[in-house]
Amino acid sequence: METLVEEVLGRRWEGNNLGLTYSEYEIDLNGFIYADAEEVPF
Repeated sequence: METLVEEVLGRRWEGNNLGLTYSEYEIDLNGFIYADAEEVPF
């Protein structure tokens, strides 16, 4: 979870909750997962 807060959620994380005014969390998380998958050699 710490990695997600630092690299994806950043200032949108309010300590215990996600900011309610931001609606693109799914896009941010999918982008993070895709970028991480691109780095893994197979």
